[in-house]
Amino acid sequence: MADAPKEETKKAAINGLAVVGFGALIIGGIFLAIYAARYVPETLSRLSGAVILSTDEEPQVEEPVVPVTESEEEEPRTGGPLYVPAPVPEPAPAPTNPPVYYTPPQVISTQPQLYGRADLALTNARVGYFRGSSFVEDNEVPDNRDAGVKFTVRNNGTNVASGWRVRVDVEGEDEVTGSGGQLMPGGTQNFTLRIENPEEGENIRIEIDVDYRDSVDESNERNNDRTLDIDIDN
Repeated sequence: MADAPKEETKKAAINGLAVVGFGALIIGGIFLAIYAARYVPETLSRLSGAVILSTDEEPQVEEPVVPVTESEEEEPRTGGPLYVPAPVPEPAPAPTNPPVYYTPPQVISTQPQLYGRADLALTNARVGYFRGSSFVEDNEVPDNRDAGVKFTVRNNGTNVASGWRVRVDVEGEDEVTGSGGQLMPGGTQNFTLRIENPEEGENIRIEIDVDYRDSVDESNERNNDRTLDIDIDN
């Protein structure tokens, strides 16, 4: 019978501890519920705010590109000025062909070599008349025609002839003179004399004299003059 009170006391102690433990659990649950109601919604809100739902239908917003000016460029980290080395020119390629030197063409003169003396010769002297502007060679001049004389001076020498003159003397008419040009060896000059309304007559004498002033030192002075005759009917 003595052990019965001890068993009851032990049960009572266990029941008391169970009640205390249950109460502690209830109090802990209450505190946990209060904490969850205060802090958990804020955490979930923060997590849900970090998630962005995107779609292809919404416009994609790109960040604007801000141009960087020279003043905003980053300075060289060395702190000194930036030097750019000058480009080194590449050596010129060696010529594959030898240089070509221009040689002017040789000019061969066609002028005769001048030496000695000139020789003025009276050649191809003839008389006639004019039909309009055409000269007709004839020893007789028809009525109402202008008489005419034609001749050629040729330089038969080996040097140039210049500064010479010719003279034509027609019987019954005034004397006529003319100047000759510069004649190289072998050069010629033609002369024409027209006599308007000539005096009528037979065997009218016409004298032609080349270099009558003897201005040219000639190798032959015997071929400078000639005398012709013509009949004029008027």
